[in-house]
Amino acid sequence: MIAATMYDTIIHQESVANGMPFGVVKGVIKKESNFDPNCELGGAVGLMQMTLPAAREMGYKGSLKALYSPPTNIKYGTKYLKSMVGIWDTVAPTYDDRISLGLASYNLGQGRIKNAVSLAKKPEWAHVKSALNQLIGTAKSLTKRRINITLNYVDMIKTYAAEFSPLHDEMLAFADSGLKK
Repeated sequence: MIAATMYDTIIHQESVANGMPFGVVKGVIKKESNFDPNCELGGAVGLMQMTLPAAREMGYKGSLKALYSPPTNIKYGTKYLKSMVGIWDTVAPTYDDRISLGLASYNLGQGRIKNAVSLAKKPEWAHVKSALNQLIGTAKSLTKRRINITLNYVDMIKTYAAEFSPLHDEMLAFADSGLKK
């Protein structure tokens, strides 16, 4: 089992506030920054690798520097992740499909995933994964390598989520036992 981090309480709060699974949010943080709040790559910053435009879409009014703050980054990153999953609420047949499509959208961009969904036989992750390969070469940045990065991204976060969920259950049981005393 993976150990708790100093961010678990914030992750829990934002997961609950946004109706997102704790393990998925923590998995995104693990994959995006490996829990390094100072991580920066290509204009994306902090634990959840938020860009300022994406944070602004979620109502953020602060500076890029303030977006490095773990509570702020987790708050707006979780909201953004929820919005990416929410795109698929009326399209994808299962919750697991919606999570997978949302994670892919978070990583590759919602427009590209929408294009793949339109090419897929069904709006299920298994079909969309195959359709993503049809997008190779439609834009300079859409290479086989980039598509594989997204496919691995979704798989890794789902693996992390499965590992982190028992830890979250233990956290809740511990907190609940303290409340009953």
